[in-house]
Amino acid sequence: MNPDENNEVVEDELSLSEFLVPDTPEIKEIKSIYENEYEYSEYLSEIEISIAEYYYNYNRKVTDKDVVKALKNIKLNRDKPISFFEKALEKKIVKSLVEPLEESPLTDHEFTLVIDYVLWVIDNRSWLEDKQAYVKWITYVLGFFEEGEEKKYERQFKKFARKIGVSGAQVDMLLMKREMTDDFFDEDDFFEDGGLGGLLESLGPEDIFEEDRTADDLETGFFLMSDDEKFDFLLDNGPDYVELVQDYVMGLAEKEEFEKIQDFYKKFNDRHKDFYPLHFIMGTAYLTVILLFQYPILRKL
Repeated sequence: MNPDENNEVVEDELSLSEFLVPDTPEIKEIKSIYENEYEYSEYLSEIEISIAEYYYNYNRKVTDKDVVKALKNIKLNRDKPISFFEKALEKKIVKSLVEPLEESPLTDHEFTLVIDYVLWVIDNRSWLEDKQAYVKWITYVLGFFEEGEEKKYERQFKKFARKIGVSGAQVDMLLMKREMTDDFFDEDDFFEDGGLGGLLESLGPEDIFEEDRTADDLETGFFLMSDDEKFDFLLDNGPDYVELVQDYVMGLAEKEEFEKIQDFYKKFNDRHKDFYPLHFIMGTAYLTVILLFQYPILRKL
């Protein structure tokens, strides 16, 4: 047996818990690593790269549920020897964590929070309605796909995102790719909006327009338009500017311009069939109006 094989056998008999340090009262108070991702980026990157590499190079049939099951099993059995993990994905993730934990140990609680964070990221991709939503997305983001697969993924992603009303600017943010370099998890660049899992949840108009100067110009110009110009602009471009549609409809509701709301709703529906976010916006607008009429005191708030 050569030295490398011997080292591997010894390593397989170790558990991840042996690389963890005791919790402190302060650490136990931490509920999530959200917005502190950079501090844990070394461990997060090892897990996500392991998942993407496993999907791309070894098993194109692995699903998000398979990944969730693997992560939960690792979390539950972190005190077991590495040899305990027989499934290839689990073993790959566990082994990838040994070196960073050996160099910079986490506490037991921190380790569970890192796993929970990745589980949260996976859940946040479920809106894509694909059993491989996360594994495909992280493989794309990490730049594993070759050009043909990359373009195909982008087309499919944009088609579905448009269908459910995600704006073009949001899609561009969600499709950010990062090269797999040592500075993959750059604090100022990547984590200012909450990290991988927080991208969709944290994107507001101010975030999007910081990244998209064209959108910034359009938003500024929109509020300088006349009412008729706003009406026409949103009929043409509404699916790409859901926030502006919502602001416009809610503004009409507050001014009790119900006929104009109905006119906008009918024409928008005729032009953009099955644009589901508009139904939600209309429901919100009418609920607001009902509450104001039933409870006049709310008008003074």
